[in-house]
Amino acid sequence: MLIDNAAVMKHNFHSGAALMREHQHGALVTPINELFDAFFGAGMGQVVGSDEVRGVMPRVNITDSPDAFTLHMLAPGFTKAELNVNVETNLLTIKAAHKPIALKEGERWTRREFGPSAIQRSFRLPEGVNAEGIRAEHVDGVLSVTLPKREESKPKTFAVHIG
Repeated sequence: MLIDNAAVMKHNFHSGAALMREHQHGALVTPINELFDAFFGAGMGQVVGSDEVRGVMPRVNITDSPDAFTLHMLAPGFTKAELNVNVETNLLTIKAAHKPIALKEGERWTRREFGPSAIQRSFRLPEGVNAEGIRAEHVDGVLSVTLPKREESKPKTFAVHIG
C-alpha cells in the first residue's frame, strides 16, 4: 500500500490496501468546502468568487498490479525540468515549482489566478517496493511514477495437481 502523507485516512478495501491522505487545509475550512461541494458541486471559493486560488494539491491516481504500483499525478503547466522526484528512507516525494513571472515595464496585474507556485506530495512506500527501480516520466501534464515490486513480494501463481 502507498500511504499519502498529505491527508485524512481513506481506505481502499477492494485491493485490501489502505490509501491514507491528510488534509492540507485547516480543520474549519475543509468541512465547509466539503459541504459546499456536496450541495453546489463547487468549493465555497468558486461559488463566492476569489482572485486568489490557494491550497491546490495535485490529484493522484494509484494503481496496484502484480509487478508494480503506478502513481499518476496531475502536473499541468509544469515542465519536466521543474519536477523533482526523490526517495529518501521509504518516502517518495514529488515537488514542482514555477519560476516567478516577471512583468514588463508599465505592465500591472488586473487579475492573477496563477503565478509562482509550488506543489508537493509525499508517499510512504510499502515494504515490497524496489526503490532503486523507480522510474518516472512526464507526458502531457501527467507525471507517471512506476514503483516496481521486489520479486519476493510479487504474488506467486502455480497450478495445483488434482489427484
